Amino acid sequence: MSVTIKDVAQKAGVSFATVSRVLRGERYVSAETQQAVHRAVKELGYHPNSLARNFKTKRSNIIGFVMPDISNPFFATIARGIEERARRNGYDLIIYDTHSDPDRELKGLQMLAERRVDGVILSPISDQLLKLEIPDVRILPVVLVDNLVEGAEVDSVIIDNVQATRRLVEHLLSLGHRKIAMITGPLNQTTGKDRLAGYLSALHDHGIPEVKGWIREGDFLMQSGYELAGELLDKADKPTAILAANNFMALGAMRAIRERGLHIPRDMALVAFDDMSEFTTLLDPPLTAMVQPAGRLGDAACDLLLRRLHAKRSMKPRQVIMEAELLIRGSCGANAYHD
Repeated sequence: MSVTIKDVAQKAGVSFATVSRVLRGERYVSAETQQAVHRAVKELGYHPNSLARNFKTKRSNIIGFVMPDISNPFFATIARGIEERARRNGYDLIIYDTHSDPDRELKGLQMLAERRVDGVILSPISDQLLKLEIPDVRILPVVLVDNLVEGAEVDSVIIDNVQATRRLVEHLLSLGHRKIAMITGPLNQTTGKDRLAGYLSALHDHGIPEVKGWIREGDFLMQSGYELAGELLDKADKPTAILAANNFMALGAMRAIRERGLHIPRDMALVAFDDMSEFTTLLDPPLTAMVQPAGRLGDAACDLLLRRLHAKRSMKPRQVIMEAELLIRGSCGANAYHD
């Protein structure tokens, strides 16, 4: 059986409340009583739980991460980056998966606030952060990662989505493609809007007209990639290349292409925003992707949160913008495309 604070009180010959005051470091406890309590703690091998340890600091030493999809390697890797930085600094991590549901996002934020975590890292899918009612008017530091909430003046860590998507399109253009379709993410999210903006900007700057029917709005989930790619492939005037705005939608698109007996990249080139870690290279052909430094995103988000938690004075919101890396593999048809 584990030793409890009541065991310490009995051993020291004092009350439960007195032991609590000693462990909290409060004054007005005699030196003799303090010695008795600390002696009992040592002899019994008592380890105060996290709440008792943090009465003095008013901190829980716990941070929360609210994410949309833990099954996606991108978010799982962000979580790992957060957890490693947090652990090195003496913090534990609670993860809440919203399943891409705005109502669950708000519920997760409220739950973490009620648990009195020290701060939250949020990968948002909506503006629910603006609706958060913090219990007891408590200030809850929040850092956004991957996506932004317009109107929320908080720290954030993101990718330059516009430039990264431009590079994907320009790579396809360099291979001779002129009929490039895009399956976007949700356009009510900054990642969705910015990736579409990068696609349109690249087409415009290279004199390629926008074809409305070649732009389809997905939801970052595999089924939408499958269904929307199917719609593109069934058009009489179908594209020669598809850009999927994330990894899961790219996998759905790959399935749709294969079901129609088409070959990647000979009949249809496919590129994606986001990678699938080592699994991407196991695909046939391996997927060309714009790879985000997910682990570094998590590490940087946690660093911003810790800096704010330990700041001596108020700071203006900071934004860290990172670059993604284009990994050219077999799915784009590099050196193999013929008009």
